[in-house]
Amino acid sequence: MSLRVLVVDSTIVTSNRVIERGYVYVEGRYVKALGEGDPPEDYQLADTLIGGEGRVVLPAPAALLVAPEAYAFRQRGVSVLDMVAGRVRALLEDDDELSYYSSLMGFYELSMQGYGLVVALALNHSTVSRALADSGLQGVVVIPLCGLSWRDAVSRAEEARRELGAGRGVGVAACGDGEVGAARRAAEEAGADLVAVLGPDGARIAAGRTYIDVSYSMLSPSPSPATMSVVQPWLSVNRQLNPHADRALEALMYTPYRVLRGTTPLTPGGEAFVLVVDGSEPPSMVVDPQEAVHQLATSTPRTETLISAGNIVVDGGQHLYVGSEACRRAREVIGSRLGRLREAIR
Repeated sequence: MSLRVLVVDSTIVTSNRVIERGYVYVEGRYVKALGEGDPPEDYQLADTLIGGEGRVVLPAPAALLVAPEAYAFRQRGVSVLDMVAGRVRALLEDDDELSYYSSLMGFYELSMQGYGLVVALALNHSTVSRALADSGLQGVVVIPLCGLSWRDAVSRAEEARRELGAGRGVGVAACGDGEVGAARRAAEEAGADLVAVLGPDGARIAAGRTYIDVSYSMLSPSPSPATMSVVQPWLSVNRQLNPHADRALEALMYTPYRVLRGTTPLTPGGEAFVLVVDGSEPPSMVVDPQEAVHQLATSTPRTETLISAGNIVVDGGQHLYVGSEACRRAREVIGSRLGRLREAIR
């Protein structure tokens, strides 16, 4: 039987309205119903009951073209082009344990910030794919060409797909316009879900006939793949910091799902990518439900529950897939490689 989740007595933020007190009913991978007031009797039977006074429910933001393996380098300012070339790439491709635990911690932080969908660059395709699956998040693992032959990219994409499990996808990225033809050929051969083109300041993600442009700036609607800086999604929609805050909101919470998943979150029949935050008290108290998102954006909201394609990843503020033992081991692994990390980025 599919997992049934009922969110009650919460502010619901959808693409076209704000429900000041309402409910959301999730069954399996999909939102089955949402509305104002109390749920009808048909939607009151649930396996998990969440929400409550002061809670705000909205689509989980999407993180586009993050580099989770760069978690170990995030204090070093390693650029995205440094990541896919030279000694950094060689280190991560050769050290499965470093790649895996760096990626797992990157995905852990993304989910605790509320990101429900991840498009991740992967130098070590196997370990990044395993870390994504182990994190509970849905997403796409992207193989960067950047000197690889298109045949090698096909092989890596096929291996990554086997590691990822149901619902997750693969993609291929070109490093600059000169590799676009090879990336498209590799994507077609591998049956990839998307093609990306990486540039020095940004990237373009194409899925079918639609595309998304991604900026690497700190106020772009995604964490920076340059350093795996886990930018809080709220910074992008803070009107005090970003003159394009409403555009960033669309780019964070709606466009990626339409382009990459063919779905609109928080609508009946749409895939369940749902974020619940606690706005009942400071530091993220919401006093005007109609402005809930922008009030949250001026503080540091706590992720209370995160649902990724119907899968509960965070609940009660606790990650349900990555525990303290994994974090302890990650600290040991990354700490033991500090000398090699410093050498790789000189």
